[in-house]
Amino acid sequence: MKKISKSLIIFIMCCIGATSLTSCINGDDNGGIDPETYQQYLTSMSGIYYGSSTEWQYENKLRFYNDTITTTSSDYMAKVDSITGIVASFSKDSTFAIAGVPGRVLAKELPEEYNDLKQAIENASNQTLRGSFEFYSINQYVSYFTAVPTSVTYPDLEYGGEKHKVTIAFWYPTGGSFIYMNNRQSVILSLYMAAVYVDDNKVYDIYTPSSTDNLDQIKACLEFTVSR
Repeated sequence: MKKISKSLIIFIMCCIGATSLTSCINGDDNGGIDPETYQQYLTSMSGIYYGSSTEWQYENKLRFYNDTITTTSSDYMAKVDSITGIVASFSKDSTFAIAGVPGRVLAKELPEEYNDLKQAIENASNQTLRGSFEFYSINQYVSYFTAVPTSVTYPDLEYGGEKHKVTIAFWYPTGGSFIYMNNRQSVILSLYMAAVYVDDNKVYDIYTPSSTDNLDQIKACLEFTVSR
């Protein structure tokens, strides 16, 4: 798919920041949702999302801002790229895992001065992003949840002639939606890269919620759309 739907563009632009949903979280009563309804939707959402090999609108995709795209357009959406081949799973214990995330996406915001580190991440094997989630609004067709991703860590990444522990941290909570219609189940989840750490020391900030530049947020956002 070369064209991105307006709904997904809006979702990227309005993705939930690190602090905007804290008032929606209530660990004691699932945000006031009836426990039976909550469990019903949790069970419905649980499972593996492989996407479709025949219908482009149901392909599993990772969308991200790619600054290397050459374009004459002044619209930053012209630089939104996507890849397929990711597989996502959501479990009844309210955890998620998204496999097949390439290093070139995780390292894309590192500047030239960290080129050795960037190349090492790009050359490393694909990563699985993990975290937990919790519904805060359940509706017939579209339900919403908050998500808390965990960091991605390369325990022995070699670059510059040495091995280092390299960690890519994410902001949280973030959020997503679970869509169930036309006999299809889909999940949209946006995660925001926050900073890169080497040997537990922060070396580069990718995005901070205090930033007033919307493009900073777009660059940090990894938007996953998965279906089954």
